[in-house]
Amino acid sequence: MKKLLLAIVAIGFIATSCKKYPDGPGFTVLTKKDRIAGVWRIEQVIVNGYDVTNAYNLWYGSDYQLDIAKSGGYLVAGNFPDHGRWDFTNNSDDVSFISQTDKGTKTYKILRLEKESLWFQDVDSSNFTREIHFKH
Repeated sequence: MKKLLLAIVAIGFIATSCKKYPDGPGFTVLTKKDRIAGVWRIEQVIVNGYDVTNAYNLWYGSDYQLDIAKSGGYLVAGNFPDHGRWDFTNNSDDVSFISQTDKGTKTYKILRLEKESLWFQDVDSSNFTREIHFKH
């Protein structure tokens, strides 16, 4: 019985210590690249605690989507199309998008990285904190 209890405690400790992102899974067999790759659509946008999803959808377009390729490329569809390269940065805590359209770089903190759910956070020059929740 003690061995079984010890094994359960050890598995629980390992599973909780594997958690990389604040709102992410405790354990997954998929790589970060496997989880981030895919076509993402806006589920919710929160700015300083307020849900601004409807305004965001109007501004960026109802057809907005972010297509992230496992190979390192990305495409944005919607009112402001973009394309370029992406990579994990800051010890994989962040993801950076390097635009080939305007030559700028945008970096987001990753809050959640699951196969069906991706959450980004950034702070703009006016100190507005924005969370973008994506889904497949």
